[in-house]
Order: sequence, then structure tokens, then C-alpha cells
Amino acid sequence: LCVTLSKPTDVGLGITLREPIKVSLGVTLREPIKVSLGVTISEPTEVSLCVTLSEPTEVSLGVTLSEPTEVSLGVTLGETTEISLGVTLSKPTEVRLGVTLSELIKVSLGVTLSKPKEVRLGVTLSEPTEISLGVTLSEPTEVSLGVTLSEPT
Repeated sequence: LCVTLSKPTDVGLGITLREPIKVSLGVTLREPIKVSLGVTISEPTEVSLCVTLSEPTEVSLGVTLSEPTEVSLGVTLGETTEISLGVTLSKPTEVRLGVTLSELIKVSLGVTLSKPKEVRLGVTLSEPTEISLGVTLSEPTEVSLGVTLSEPT
């Protein structure tokens, strides 16, 4: 999934991205994997993707899932672009970019891209949950439970 966000971009959790930003997600699937794709192309374009990952599965941009894991993505592309992500992580799950989730964890992301692009994040974590975030930002940068990035990032 490759997304280009145009300026100004508002990302929930206090992150504002300025200038065109490209966000790409690379996914590497190992072991028995079931992928079902339903694609409808029209105006607006709707793409719905359902993925069932089993065994250690690695999803770049951050997620290592152990045990049967279900990942479902719903994407709607159009004037108002909507991307919604529903992820259920089980047992010790490692999410790169610094997040380690223990126990049954449900992470749901709802993303709405329009003009100006807006990205909102909703996360629900249950029981022992450890979240550690490491971010390296170049100037000018604002951090306050959020991040402001300028220039192509």
C-alpha cells in the first residue's frame, strides 16, 4: 500500500505533515497465508483486502505477528479517500517503530484522506500492553505527544 499525502496533512495523535509525504507499507508474508482480494474499480474506486496471516508473519513498517493473526484492510479511493484498517494481534506481538503488545490485542486504524488530507488513528489495547516509540526528526520539528514534520518526509 503506497499513499501520498499532500499538504497540509493532519495525522491524529498530534502529527502534522507538511509538504507532499509518501507513506508506503511493504508486507512480507511467510508460511501458510491466505489472501483474498476483492477489487472494484469505479468512481470512486473501492479496494477491499482481506488477509489471514498464520505463523510468524512480518509486515514491514512494523509488525511481526505470531500465532494466527487476522488483518483486514478496507480501502476506498476517491475525492474523499478513506482507508480503514482493522488488525487483531494475538500473543506477544512486536510492532516495529517501537510497539510490543502482549496478550490478545485489537488495533484498529481508521484513515480518512481528503483535501486537506486528514489521518486519524483509533487504537484499542487490552491487558499488559507496552508501547515505546522512538522517533528521529529533523528540523523544524515539534513534539508534544505529537509530531510536526516539514519538507518531504
